[in-house]
Amino acid sequence: MFAQNAYEEIDSLLDASTLEYDKYENQKSIELAEMALRKAQKLKISQAIAEANYNIARAHGDMGEQEKSFHYLEKAKKESFADKNDLFRAKLAEVAATNYMSLSMYPQAVKEFHKALHLSRAAGGNPLAKKITGRTYGNLYVTYHSMGNLDSAYFYLDKEINLLKKSEEEQVYSSLSLSYLDFGLMFLEEKHDLDSARYYFQKSLCLLDKYEDPFKQDIFRALGDLYFEKKEYEKSLNYYLETRKILDELDFFDPSYTYILLRISNIYRHQNKTELAQLYSDKYIELKDSLSASKIDAMGNVVNNLLKEQEKVRQESKKRSYLIVGSVFSVSILVLLMAGYFYWKKQLKEKRAIWNSKELLLKKEHENRMLKLQLNTAFEEIVELAKSNSPEFLSRFQEVYPAFYYNLMTSHPGLQTSEIKFCAMLFLNFSSKDIAEFTYVTVKAVQNRKNRLRKKLNISSEEDLNLWMQKLNNSVAEAT
Repeated sequence: MFAQNAYEEIDSLLDASTLEYDKYENQKSIELAEMALRKAQKLKISQAIAEANYNIARAHGDMGEQEKSFHYLEKAKKESFADKNDLFRAKLAEVAATNYMSLSMYPQAVKEFHKALHLSRAAGGNPLAKKITGRTYGNLYVTYHSMGNLDSAYFYLDKEINLLKKSEEEQVYSSLSLSYLDFGLMFLEEKHDLDSARYYFQKSLCLLDKYEDPFKQDIFRALGDLYFEKKEYEKSLNYYLETRKILDELDFFDPSYTYILLRISNIYRHQNKTELAQLYSDKYIELKDSLSASKIDAMGNVVNNLLKEQEKVRQESKKRSYLIVGSVFSVSILVLLMAGYFYWKKQLKEKRAIWNSKELLLKKEHENRMLKLQLNTAFEEIVELAKSNSPEFLSRFQEVYPAFYYNLMTSHPGLQTSEIKFCAMLFLNFSSKDIAEFTYVTVKAVQNRKNRLRKKLNISSEEDLNLWMQKLNNSVAEAT
C-alpha cells in the first residue's frame, strides 16, 4: 500500500507539472517535476525518473535555458525506460530539436526533427504520436523557412495542416491555429497579399476564441504586422501592446519580445512621440545585447558538448576496430595452427580444414559486400533525390554528410540555399551536364554558376571544383 500510494503521488506530481507547463508556468512545472524526480529516484522507478527529467528539460528549453535543457535530456535518455519506448524518445528528440532551433543551429534541428518523425511513426496510431508528428511538421516548416529553404518549408506546412484537419478539432485546435497563422504569414511576408493574410489570421483567432484560449500573443503579433504593413499604425500599436502584455505575464522568454519592442518604438517615432520611441528603443537594445551574449555562450557550450560526443563515438569506433582486427588475427592464427595440426595428423582432415577456411573467407567476403551495399544505399538515395529535383534533396544530404555541410557553412556563412544545393551536387561529383539536366537549366548556365561560386569561395580557376568539395569534406573528417 505504501508503494502504491507513492506511485500515485509521483504520477499526480507529473500530471500537475504538465498542467502548469500547458499554462506556460514553466518554473512551477519544474518545481513539481523535481519533487516527482526525488521520490522516483528513491524508489528507482525508471519511467517516472525519465518523465520527470523530460518535463524539466522541456520547461528549461522554453525558458531559453538550452544548456540546462540538454543536461536533463541526457539524464532522461540514460534511463532503461527510454531504450524501450519509441514514443518517449520521440518526445526527447522533439525537445532537442527545438533547443537547436532556438540556438539557430538549423542542420542539427532538422536532424532531430526527422528523428522525432521516425520514432513517432514507429509508435503507431497513438494520439500523442499524431500530435508529435503534427507539431514536428510545423517545426520543420519554421526551421526550413529560417534557413531560406522555402520549398521544403511549405511542403511540411501543407503536411501539417492536412494531418491536423483529420484529427479532432478540440484536441489539436492550438496547433491548427498556428498552422493558419503560418499560412497568413506566408501571404503577408512572401506574397504581400494582405487580404489573404487577414483571412487566415482571422481563422486562427476564431479557433482560439472558440476554445477560450488566452494565449493569443502570436496571432496578435501577426495582426500588428498586418496593420503595420497597411500603415494603420494605431491598430498595429494596440495589437503589439496586447502582445507585450501577454508576454510579460508568461513564465518564459519569447524570442519575438525584442521584435515587439522595436516595432512599438518605430510606431511611436512615426507618431512623433519621441520620448516613448526612445524608451522602447533603449529597452530593445539592452535586451538584444544581453540575449546575444547569452545565446553565444549557450551555443558554444552546446557545440563543445557535440564535439565531445563525436570524439567519444570516434574513440569507441576505434576500439571496436582494434577489437575486430585482434579477433580476426587471433582467428587466423588459430586456423593456421589447426591446419598444421590436421596436416600432420591426416591428409583428409587437412583438406577439410582448408575447405572450412575457404568457406569462412567466402562468408567474410559476402558480409563485406553486404556492408558496402548498405553504405551505398544512402548515397544512391541522395542521387535519386537530386535527379528528380526533389525538395527533400538538400535536407537528406545534410543528414548523410553533416560534417561537410557544417564546414561549408562555417567557412562561408553567407551562402544562399541554392548555392548550398549547388555545392552539394558538386560534392557528389555531378558533371555540368548532369546538373543542367537535374535542375532544368542549360550547361552554360551551370558553367556561369561555377564561375560565380569560384569568386564567392575564392577558388582558383585551376582548381577542380568537384575535387575542392571532396577535399573540404576530407579536411572535416580529419579534424573531427
